[in-house]
Amino acid sequence: MCSVAKPIIKQIRDNREALDFFETVSLPAEDEKTQDIIMNFPTVYIHNWQDSGAFEVYVGETNNIFKRTRQHYDAALNQLGWRSKLSKKMQAFLL
Repeated sequence: MCSVAKPIIKQIRDNREALDFFETVSLPAEDEKTQDIIMNFPTVYIHNWQDSGAFEVYVGETNNIFKRTRQHYDAALNQLGWRSKLSKKMQAFLL
């Protein structure tokens, strides 16, 4: 019988400070296997925000979750793009 590994799911606030804390404090406190998976394997991430009473979701995949999330924050400075909504919402989920 084949077994499937349990997914690693982390929830953090969607801002640079929370991402920095996760990368430098929370992640190093994890076991080595979890650190290796999060830092060196493809990661699916979800950003969600509420817009006009309805929730919108962005799902992405990356090999470097920290670099890619920071790219989203940098792009959020463009007020015309969808990423600007990321800077205004409450939660981001890392899977």
